[in-house]
Amino acid sequence: MKKMAVISVIIIYCATCLHCTKEESPIAPVKEEEEEKKLVQIEWIPVDGGSFKMGDNWGDGSADERPVHDVKVSNFSISKYKVTNAQYVEFLNVYGTDKVKKGEYKGQFMIHECGWGIIQDNEVWQPAPDFEDHPVVFVTWYGANEFCEYYGYRLPTEAEWEFAARGGLASKNFQYSGSNDPVQVAWCWTTSDNQHKTYTYTAGLKDPNEIGLYDMSGNVWEWCADWYAADYYQTSPEDNPSGPGTGEKRVARGGSRECNMAGIRVCCRRGCLSEFASCRYIGFRCAR
Repeated sequence: MKKMAVISVIIIYCATCLHCTKEESPIAPVKEEEEEKKLVQIEWIPVDGGSFKMGDNWGDGSADERPVHDVKVSNFSISKYKVTNAQYVEFLNVYGTDKVKKGEYKGQFMIHECGWGIIQDNEVWQPAPDFEDHPVVFVTWYGANEFCEYYGYRLPTEAEWEFAARGGLASKNFQYSGSNDPVQVAWCWTTSDNQHKTYTYTAGLKDPNEIGLYDMSGNVWEWCADWYAADYYQTSPEDNPSGPGTGEKRVARGGSRECNMAGIRVCCRRGCLSEFASCRYIGFRCAR
């Protein structure tokens, strides 16, 4: 009986010790992590794949939006809203650090504190008061990518993002995501009040686009999976393009509340450094 009691104590200790390796305690930590991951709730919009004309088909954009070219994307899903401060806080408090823990981007910084984003108090992350349901900002590409991968998701490709922003197969060829009138669907310099030209807006206050996506134009830019190249459209493959093989910057789409109306068009694109976190106007949404 004494031998059995000793064995029980050892098992309990190994299941809870923070210094145990995965091999020493293969069951309890994995189960606990899977339960925690369910805390972040994502609302998904399924997007039926199809073909579209990608790029500036209105003829008033910058050179990196041309030439207009044919693109096909497969079926995918994309999150209905941008990821919010509250959702990102849930991730950080489970993840346990603001740096990528493993893999190709190990050690990369993920997010900065912000008085209208997320803040840390006694080593616990929390949304800034009254900004729980605002899109997360001051997040690097690494931070966006790691959030998605941690839950088994991914960032959308640039082609997927534009196809979804245009309304997928239900597209009515609007310049902004869901309308030709930015007042209906977007927060930008023209439609924002003076206070919100700096601060973000709550996600989902404007009308959705043709397939039910909110804020694809304006409020904050959104990271995409692709590397950015100004001349990529000249050589882009037609079938599920995923961007250049390498680069110095990542693609950001959608524009922000600080953009003029040209900056929130569904075809507008820009490149930002992956570690660019001191940025009050870039967030992201997930795909799968």
